[in-house]
Amino acid sequence: MIDNARFSTDMHSNTALAKDVLVIGPQMNTLGFLAIRFFELILCVGTGTIVGCWTKDADLGAAVSSGMAGLVSCVGAVSFLVWW
Repeated sequence: MIDNARFSTDMHSNTALAKDVLVIGPQMNTLGFLAIRFFELILCVGTGTIVGCWTKDADLGAAVSSGMAGLVSCVGAVSFLVWW
C-alpha cells in the first residue's frame, strides 16, 4: 500500500492540501465568468465599430453597440437564472 498524503482520502490528515483543492472550483468559475464578460465586451464594441466604419455614421455605430449590449445583458441574465 502506498502511503502518500497527497492522495489520502482522510481530509483531517492534510488540511492544507484539502483547502488548496477546494479553492480550484471558485477560481475556475471566476475565470470562466471573466472570459465570458470579455467576449461580450468585444462583441458589443466590435459590432458597433464595424457598423460605424461601414456606414460612416458614428451615431449608428453607437446605437448598434448599445443595442448589442442590451441583448447581451438579457442573455446573461437569463443564463445566470438558468445555471445558478
